[in-house]
Amino acid sequence: MDETQNIFLKMIKNYDRKIKNRIKYLDNKINTLQSQIKEREKKYCNTFEIKQKLERHNSEINKKYNYLLNILKSRGIIFEISVVSTNINEWDNLYIKILKNIYYFADKNNEIIYEIDSRYFSVVEHIIKNYKYSILVIRKDAYLITLQLRILDSIHN
Repeated sequence: MDETQNIFLKMIKNYDRKIKNRIKYLDNKINTLQSQIKEREKKYCNTFEIKQKLERHNSEINKKYNYLLNILKSRGIIFEISVVSTNINEWDNLYIKILKNIYYFADKNNEIIYEIDSRYFSVVEHIIKNYKYSILVIRKDAYLITLQLRILDSIHN
């Protein structure tokens, strides 16, 4: 063999080695990408399952919320409070007044009748912001005043 053939053979071997290395690199890259795809597919499936569970849970909560809201619309919320020295009578309308982040029942003269308990704040706030409401004195005797908070209709309708 002459020297040109020898050089040519070295070039071919070198080229062959580079191509094999490149193929090996690409095979490794393919394997890495396939494993990443499988991992992401698992994550996607898990996330999708969680999303479906949350949607079902949200749907159940919405059903319960609407059921309770319908009960609330039909029956209202009854408050029994001690008689205060105000001039309110049966069938008077009251209003919800807010002072310093505390909700109060007030009469037509803006006299405070009753401070709403803090455990009801979120419910009362939700009713005020989302619904038309009515508060009525439905009974008054020597010791107690009975108030009824009724939801009339949604503000957004």
